[in-house]
Amino acid sequence: MMFNRLLGPLVAAFILVPAATALAGPTVTVRVEGRDVTLLPATTVTLPDAKAPGNPCSGPVAALTKGAALEEATRGNWDRAGFTETILGESHTFAENDYWAVWLNEKYANGLCSDADQLQDGDRVLLLVDISGPPPSYAPSVFAMTLAAPATVAPGVAFAVTATEYRSADGSPGQSTPAPAGEVAITGGGATVTTGDDGTASVRLTARGPATLRASRSRGARSEPVSVCVTDGADGFCGTRVPGA
Repeated sequence: MMFNRLLGPLVAAFILVPAATALAGPTVTVRVEGRDVTLLPATTVTLPDAKAPGNPCSGPVAALTKGAALEEATRGNWDRAGFTETILGESHTFAENDYWAVWLNEKYANGLCSDADQLQDGDRVLLLVDISGPPPSYAPSVFAMTLAAPATVAPGVAFAVTATEYRSADGSPGQSTPAPAGEVAITGGGATVTTGDDGTASVRLTARGPATLRASRSRGARSEPVSVCVTDGADGFCGTRVPGA
C-alpha cells in the first residue's frame, strides 16, 4: 500500500537522527573553609547548561552563578539562600559579625546569585568564614591565601615556601591585593614551621615520597594543599629509578 511504503522510510529517518546533546556549562572548582576545618576540599564541577532545581538564583544567567556552583559541589547540602547562613552543616548568622564570605579567583566577590560574576572555565570559587569589622565599612578580616612550594625536594635539605594573602581593604567586589602572609603556620610531612614577615619559611622533610603542605591561620583562612615529593633522584620514589634495578 502506498501509505505504508511512504511511512517506512519516514520512520527510519527519524530513528537515524541523533538525539540532541545537552550542552554543558563551564568547569570550575569550589572550596568551602569552615571556621576550624575544611568542609569541602577543592572540588571540580561542570555546571549544567540550565538552572538546576535546587539553584536559588534567578535571571537569565542563574546557571552561571557561584550559587549554581555551590549547589553542584555540595549536592544541595546548604540552605540554598542567596545570602547563605548554613553550608554543609556549619552556620554563620552574623551574630558575632561572622558570615560566609565569597571569593572568586582570589578576589572578594559579589554575592552567590549576583549576575556580575558569570563563571567561566577554570574559575575558583571559595567560601570562607569572615569576621567583619565595625560599621559602616564592615571591612573583611579573613582573606584568601595561597602557598607556593617546589614540586620536588631532597630529603633532609631545607627548602623555601611562600604564603600569600589576597587582602581586601573594604570588601569591594573584584578587588584584592596580594601581600606576604606573615605569622602563618605551614604544616605537613611531619614538619611545622611559621612564616616570617615576608611570608616565607624554611621547611625540611626527611621521609621520602609524596607529602602535602598547607598554610593556615588560627580562626582564619587556609590555603589549598600543595603536593611536594621528597627524593634524591635515584631512590625509587616520585617516579625515580634505583640505579641497577
